[in-house]
Amino acid sequence: MSDTRCSRALASASSDRTLPWRCFAASAIAPLAAGDPVRAAALAAALAIMSGVLLMVAARFDLGSVADVLSKPVLVGYANAPR
Repeated sequence: MSDTRCSRALASASSDRTLPWRCFAASAIAPLAAGDPVRAAALAAALAIMSGVLLMVAARFDLGSVADVLSKPVLVGYANAPR
């Protein structure tokens, strides 16, 4: 992804809701890959697997209740954020 497209997506509301997250993942992987597409693919796969394992551990220990505690402050923050 180009830096311009990612910066525009992060700065404004986009109809493609996954674009900011893909840009975030790309910005985490790109410096480590050092321009090697094979290494970038391996790092992206490792990131996906680690994310999945983290979600399964969170589900196993019923950490979804933490989201109930955090949801109200997060919603208030979004409601009061400047546009």
